[in-house]
Amino acid sequence: MGKKDRERKQRQQEAKARTSSAANPSLTLVPSPTAQSRHVRLARQLTSTGFTFRQVKSASERAAAIFLIQNSIPESGSYQPGPKVALLVALDLTQAVAGVAACELTIWNGGSGLQLTVEHLAVDANRQGQGIGTVLLGMVDQLIPDNTKRAASKLVVLGGCAVSARSFYQKAGFRVLPEHAKLPFPFGGGGGNVVNTNTQYPCWFAKTV
Repeated sequence: MGKKDRERKQRQQEAKARTSSAANPSLTLVPSPTAQSRHVRLARQLTSTGFTFRQVKSASERAAAIFLIQNSIPESGSYQPGPKVALLVALDLTQAVAGVAACELTIWNGGSGLQLTVEHLAVDANRQGQGIGTVLLGMVDQLIPDNTKRAASKLVVLGGCAVSARSFYQKAGFRVLPEHAKLPFPFGGGGGNVVNTNTQYPCWFAKTV
């Protein structure tokens, strides 16, 4: 099978998956091979130019990450991460914070289920368009301790986004729901499927890892 035939077959498989998921939303929570390979390609490009992606290690990094969120995201000027929120940062060659993902971990069913909620994703205005946000989103599960991940049978990464950002999250491998839709699974392992009532970020995005 030639390269063009393989690419055509892959597109057909992804289209079939999207069609099937209309009846069963949970089917689309697994990232497509295209999204996964894109993430790997962007991560390699950025790390080859000196970027590092990791959890914050110092008070100064944490302060810089919070400052970036406060000054990049509307209505977040007074944002302070809660005690359960971890920060994954992208550091450039000079060790300056170029991007940050702020995430909160929820554990349910005695540790068999994990939910990582992306509270904020911010990239420095001078660094946007390089794939930093995409790579951060693809690496947020690194914020979870290895023993916690090993004990879990399911890990879902989710958050809310603006309508204008739907395409970005779709390309990053997430399923993006329509405005104010219900999650296709119970939020935080609870008993109900939560409706997104946020007016600023009305679209759920989610994927399994």
